[in-house]
Amino acid sequence: MASVAQFRIQHVATRPRGWRVRTKRHGAHELRIAFPPGKRKGSGQLLEILHPKGERNPSCTLAGKNPAELVIFGNPSKAVKKNARRGNNHKPGCSCPICKNMRGAKKLTAKMPKPVRGVFDRNPKRKRRRRNQDESSEAVKLYQAFHGKDPQGIVEKHVSAAVRMEYTALGKLLALGIGRADASGDALVQRWEKQPHINFEGDGITLASSPDGAQLYCIGGNQNLENCLARFGVDESKDLIDVGDCGFVVYEARKAQGGYEPVEYVHKFAEEKASAELPRLIFDKLRKMIFFAGGEYRVEAPGIIN
Repeated sequence: MASVAQFRIQHVATRPRGWRVRTKRHGAHELRIAFPPGKRKGSGQLLEILHPKGERNPSCTLAGKNPAELVIFGNPSKAVKKNARRGNNHKPGCSCPICKNMRGAKKLTAKMPKPVRGVFDRNPKRKRRRRNQDESSEAVKLYQAFHGKDPQGIVEKHVSAAVRMEYTALGKLLALGIGRADASGDALVQRWEKQPHINFEGDGITLASSPDGAQLYCIGGNQNLENCLARFGVDESKDLIDVGDCGFVVYEARKAQGGYEPVEYVHKFAEEKASAELPRLIFDKLRKMIFFAGGEYRVEAPGIIN
């Protein structure tokens, strides 16, 4: 086997942990190929191409090839049939968007210096998993404080939202008030329908918050406001539309004080402090999503606090 000093190395992919590496010749080139543990199956994964130092790319015939083509030894048609039996119907050099993106990502990684590429290729899921576990724990604690019961004991559709990454489910969104409400307390509870508002009953939207209770969210369901924007006098040509101040929120939740029966709750923003800043209601027209921007409120037991 020739010395590595006689070659220039083109890095294609990072060796998966635990995989064995084999070297195969391809003309004047050498290929580093990784195979998973156990009985060798398939053509392996191409890691590196060793180009002779006297060669000048891009004149090299391998430089522009799809690396998958270099790993197929013997009859290419047999390899393609084997991949098809495994459910992979993409042939080498496939022009579909998925295959193009995969080839592009490999080329981009190969151009990076090895130390940088090593950091780039490290799986970020471990850090994300630890962060999500901490946030999920926070979300469950807030859910328990808000509802007065462990999330596993609530309706199933609430469970998935309650521990879904950084969200805590509060209840089913029924309506959002636009502008400052001119009523408070029981008066608002009895006649919030008379205030300017957007009705979301039956749209399947969950009102949620961040685990620390600092931010409200709308999760899932039909959040498209395009049919009702005209009555609020906003510029509908924008991608991000400021609908206006959100004066109150109406939601249905199952809490301890309601005997875990579905109860309609109405919360008026800035009710305790008239000068408090109201959250702004923002509509993302491209993603058909609603966001709360700013506002002085917090989500605590047993509800939303100004």
